[in-house]
Amino acid sequence: MVRITGIIGEDCKLINVMEQVSNERGDTVRCIIDSPGGIAEEGLAIYDYLKGLNRKVVTVAQNQCGSIASVIFMAGEERIANCDIFIHNPFLGDVHAPYLTQDDLQDAVDYLEELKKKINDIYAKTSGVDKTGLQRLMDEETSITPQQAVSLGIATRTGNFVTENKYTPVAKSSNRIVIKALNKIKNQKTMKKMTLAQRIKNLLAGTAKNLDFTDVNGNVVSVEVPADRESQMPEVGDPASPDGSFELENGMVITVADGVVTEVVSEQAQSLDELKAENEHLKALLTEAQAKLEEYEAMEEEVSKSLNLKRDFNGGKGGKTAFQKALEERKKNPKPLNGKE
Repeated sequence: MVRITGIIGEDCKLINVMEQVSNERGDTVRCIIDSPGGIAEEGLAIYDYLKGLNRKVVTVAQNQCGSIASVIFMAGEERIANCDIFIHNPFLGDVHAPYLTQDDLQDAVDYLEELKKKINDIYAKTSGVDKTGLQRLMDEETSITPQQAVSLGIATRTGNFVTENKYTPVAKSSNRIVIKALNKIKNQKTMKKMTLAQRIKNLLAGTAKNLDFTDVNGNVVSVEVPADRESQMPEVGDPASPDGSFELENGMVITVADGVVTEVVSEQAQSLDELKAENEHLKALLTEAQAKLEEYEAMEEEVSKSLNLKRDFNGGKGGKTAFQKALEERKKNPKPLNGKE
């Protein structure tokens, strides 16, 4: 019996579930879920793990099953509701992350929107209920009775005893992960600002030069190169914008990712690659021709041997056999039939 109890991500983590499953024998894994929810990402990881098992999974909602715990409940091929199933949209809870800009908060909103759609997809795919209706239930933070859960397809049946608990979901959904993500975004933005400030300083000091290159489609890619570089052509590692791949009129292809040149392929390099490919093709043709030549030479040798034998038997080309020579000699010096002179 696998028990998923307490706060998901704190009292129960993916590793705890994996350990319990490894001790289960037989083709069926039975999971008792008694949890108000917890960290959304941890719950989704547990859901994915249970769905990936090559065994029948039975989930049983016991006492309480809300928030991300209700998503774990959906992993069961057989889903038994012994209590209310509480569903709602993911939220941050008590976030203490100072110095966040409006953009940072928008990133958090986008993240939660993506998470909401993922959870809605799981409910809809398992139950067969329309996504729009499910989203309405999530928006209204709905407590679904066991009987209603069966009617909606969220549960496959109710158990022998049913409890209907009303509770408030824990304020921990996505907190830790989102705050970490927001801090990472903030650090990335800080680094970009510092890099931009340094680039401006380099340009003003004359140690760097900004060059514009126009590709075959008329797009302009701006590349910052050291002022003392002899070639004055872009190289890997040079700051550049915008991101993308740009083919220039001279055949050069410049690839920019995250504001940096990641690849430069010149027409000469492309031609060299083509020559190498052609060289390999010619080598293959030469090998094939040599094999054919050896085959023809062997055939010629056999034919020559056959012709030589024939010539020896017939007296050779333009020659005379011993029998022909004897006849000619006889004509020159005829002898009597009795053999006497």
